[in-house]
Amino acid sequence: MAASLARGAEALGYTIVHEHFFDTVCLKLLDYGLQGITAQNVKLQAEDHKLNFFYVDGDSFSISLNETTTLEDVNELLEVLA
Repeated sequence: MAASLARGAEALGYTIVHEHFFDTVCLKLLDYGLQGITAQNVKLQAEDHKLNFFYVDGDSFSISLNETTTLEDVNELLEVLA
C-alpha cells in the first residue's frame, strides 16, 4: 500500500524523499507546483479528514501505513493530498 500511496502522491506533484521505504512515505512539497501549498495547508486538510501525519518541517511530512491499511484508505489519503 505504501508504494501505491507514493506513486499517487508523485502523480499529484509531490517529491518522494526516500527511494526505498517500507511503511512510511516521506513527501516533500518544495517542488509541488500548486500555488504556494505548504505543509500547514496539508495539515488542515488532513485534520478535516481526522488523519494525522508527521510534519518534518515546513516543506516535508511523512505518512505511515500499517497492515490494516486498505486501498480505500490510500485513496482517502490521496484525496487529502490533491
